[in-house]
Amino acid sequence: MSDVNGSKAPVIKEKDSVFKKWSYFWASGLGIGFIPLMPGTVASLATLPLAWFLFKVGQSKGLILGALLIFIAAYFFVVIALRYSKDNQDPSFIVVDEVVGQLVTFILPTLFWSSIWRLEIYLVGFVLFRFFDILKPFHVGWVQKNVKGALGVMLDDIVAALYATVVLFIVMAVMYYFFMGTTKPLV
Repeated sequence: MSDVNGSKAPVIKEKDSVFKKWSYFWASGLGIGFIPLMPGTVASLATLPLAWFLFKVGQSKGLILGALLIFIAAYFFVVIALRYSKDNQDPSFIVVDEVVGQLVTFILPTLFWSSIWRLEIYLVGFVLFRFFDILKPFHVGWVQKNVKGALGVMLDDIVAALYATVVLFIVMAVMYYFFMGTTKPLV
């Protein structure tokens, strides 16, 4: 199967090492990266329940800790997966970077608003992250072209998420100002 860039998704064989199988499993976002159509978008969408759970459990600290722990683990799995992959730039089956990026998208707004989180906010955050991740404006594209290896794979999505989190914060501030009559944080 080919991805959008024309590279082939890796085939895992019975004889492959457990190390390779596990690195592909985790780097692919628990196998989501092997979905033939839009694996990054599917991974981002699948991350929304995780973001909700981390937020419910620990508010912004839960999101920050979750994103940090997943980033650290993901980095090592991506390093290993890239060693086995023929495409060492950013293979489409590696989507754990989208998971981290989608979580980072919600961090800034949760630092200021913790009491009202609705489905619409998660969907707007999802759309914003996918927008910046797919179009790769400004620094996102630069990072993708200039930072190599696992760090580059992970970092371009984090930079896209930083753009998305700032825009989501602005959207929420405007929404609260116009619809709730306040810009005060709702923490």
